[in-house]
Amino acid sequence: MDQSQTRRQVYVRNFDNDLAHSNREGIDRVWLERHKEYFNDKNLIRLGDSREATGNDQGIDMLVYSPKLGKSYRIEHKEHLNTEYEDDIVHIEYKQIAENGKITPGWIADDSKQTDIFAYHKEITGITYYWNWQELRQFWWYLTVNEAQGEYKSSRSWNGWGYTYCLQIPASDITDIIEFMSSNAT
Repeated sequence: MDQSQTRRQVYVRNFDNDLAHSNREGIDRVWLERHKEYFNDKNLIRLGDSREATGNDQGIDMLVYSPKLGKSYRIEHKEHLNTEYEDDIVHIEYKQIAENGKITPGWIADDSKQTDIFAYHKEITGITYYWNWQELRQFWWYLTVNEAQGEYKSSRSWNGWGYTYCLQIPASDITDIIEFMSSNAT
């Protein structure tokens, strides 16, 4: 099997384990501490989430306010517990297919999200990656336009109502491409 065929294999991950880990008791306190470190603001305040603030889910897991920066941020969280992938692999969810065959966009392709910051935590390393949501969406657009999605392994997981499809992309690739796009934007 050549390298390009190896990259395109689909791996199944355990969505239920990741979701249960992400929803464990006390997780909001854990995320708030991570955000305090990221924003370098020990006085960062949790204002709530999108359901608490607006009554609907807009891709916002936590609303925070930084007194130091004088600004509020809408943050979406993803947490990856699984240990069978390389340390810096991020699962970019691009599609969902329900049991009834209905196809909906994954979180990266969802135009309704009103997120400012995307935070992705890797439990195995203890590292949390942070990206500006609009830059992360531009990264996805870049992969799509340049037909580069086939360069990465794909994963599929059962999420209780259908399948979720993700690309496994090294965090360093995401950051490098975002920096490349930013440097060429001027």
